[in-house]
Amino acid sequence: RKEFSRKLQACIMIQSYFRMHKIRSKFQTMKQAALTIQDRFRAHVQRNHQCQKYQNIRTATIVLQAAFRAMKTRKKLKEIHKAATVIQAVAKSFLVRKHYTALRAASVLMQKRFRASVLSRKQRGIYLSICRATLVIQTAYRGMKVRQEIQCKHKAATVIQAAFRMRRFCLPYQALRLVATIIQTRYRAYIHMKTDRENYMRIRNNVLHIQAAYRGMIVRKHLR
Repeated sequence: RKEFSRKLQACIMIQSYFRMHKIRSKFQTMKQAALTIQDRFRAHVQRNHQCQKYQNIRTATIVLQAAFRAMKTRKKLKEIHKAATVIQAVAKSFLVRKHYTALRAASVLMQKRFRASVLSRKQRGIYLSICRATLVIQTAYRGMKVRQEIQCKHKAATVIQAAFRMRRFCLPYQALRLVATIIQTRYRAYIHMKTDRENYMRIRNNVLHIQAAYRGMIVRKHLR
């Protein structure tokens, strides 16, 4: 009976935990569903609010665009009217200026022709004077150039003569100098050879004396 009571209590406990888990799961599902419905409803309300706000902004934008286009059209009409006025004024001033320019060009052309005629006569006189002065300068320059060429040729001939005379005197001097150099070289070589021979003979005699003394010492040593 105690074992049955314990098992019965365990079954009741298990059933209560299972019902509690089932109820809690159902509650969590219903809570999540309620939260989802609340989010959707809030999103729907927010969308309606944003749609209304967008419609208001769109209406205001259309009104502003219409007003801006009307203002722009009026401004453009004023500019066109002003441009037409300016064009008319420019056309009238152009015609007047063209007539004035034609008259001025004709008077300037006549003045230029007259001044050119006067200047041509004056320039012709100056040109003839310059031609005469140029001929005089050319004649003087050619004479100076010929004199300079003659002086250069005379100077070159003098230099050539001096170089030739120096060369003629230098050849015997160079030959004598070469001969003297050769003789000095041979004499110095002879003196050097003589000195070397005397040194060699003295060294040779000293070596012979040393050899004789050494041989005598060897022979005396053997005789003892």
